[in-house]
Amino acid sequence: MNFLYCLDNNFNLQALNSINSIIRNSEDEDLKFYIIHETPEKFKIIIDKYLSSFSDIIHIYKFDFEAINFPKISGAHVSKATYFRLFFQEYIPENVDFITYIDSDIICLSSPGKRIKYLTEILENKKYLLGAVNDSDEGNQNKDRLGMVSEKYFNAGVMVINLKLWRNKIEIHQLITSMKTLKDKILWWDQDVLNVLIDGEFLEIEKDFNMKVS
Repeated sequence: MNFLYCLDNNFNLQALNSINSIIRNSEDEDLKFYIIHETPEKFKIIIDKYLSSFSDIIHIYKFDFEAINFPKISGAHVSKATYFRLFFQEYIPENVDFITYIDSDIICLSSPGKRIKYLTEILENKKYLLGAVNDSDEGNQNKDRLGMVSEKYFNAGVMVINLKLWRNKIEIHQLITSMKTLKDKILWWDQDVLNVLIDGEFLEIEKDFNMKVS
């Protein structure tokens, strides 16, 4: 099972706890974590301190698309790191066919292996680019705001991604162009960009994959 995190130093400890929760709850021994980070050396110090026995399955990459002007982050509670996940295909090894992206503040409460494997089989058979939780409470508003055809809008906090298909269909220049085109319409940062590109053609997964709890 492959997992992806994208972050900067603001979320180092949250990501540490999230990764640890997957390791501790997983029944799958073949785990790999791919981290896209602004300053990898600082996150590696934390991994070496708290998860040293698992450091061989945690691969950290430096985000190097520094010349891009990321929209709507000035004065926001998020940093440019929220856009890192748009570029994940440039970092993940070619032999990885499926990967599950997880926001750094998400905690795993039970073994995800069998459920994720089941979703990857559907993604492959149905030719979906990704599976995510439908977050369409404001579907019409998002549709009108972003000029989408579909009212379906997913939450990008957890995405099971068909990376094999993604590489064939999505190119980095498409993402950058879409980001520039949507610049003034963006409300939810890279999540908006991803939804415009997918435009409702995603596999809806169960809400407990990505939900708030009291």
